[in-house]
Amino acid sequence: DSLLPPQPVSWVIGMVEGKDVEGLVRALVRRNDSLTAVPVLTLPRRYAHASPQRIADAARAAGASTSTVAPSLTSALLAWADGERGKDGARAQANEGGKEGRVQVVCGSLHLVADFKKLQPTWNGQADR
Repeated sequence: DSLLPPQPVSWVIGMVEGKDVEGLVRALVRRNDSLTAVPVLTLPRRYAHASPQRIADAARAAGASTSTVAPSLTSALLAWADGERGKDGARAQANEGGKEGRVQVVCGSLHLVADFKKLQPTWNGQADR
């Protein structure tokens, strides 16, 4: 807890089947945090992703204020972006940490983080250098 920021965190978590889903979620998610569980879609054939519903259920058990399932990492990121827009459609300041001042974290499988990295150049409007 001392390593986590004081404000609520919005998590996007996708994991590989066979990992300790409940243990990871219990270690990370706190009361007032939100979590969106996603499948890891770009795994090598020998792996399967953990059930996003299982991840969402673990978040609820850990006390998350909201816990949802998204069909993909892209759709979860788009939901974050929609949450950052005000009623007039203006984009919130990046340093505000998104909706309600939340810190936003993508984690779980390294395959999911690699997928995020691939999306990042187009996500933030900059080309890879």
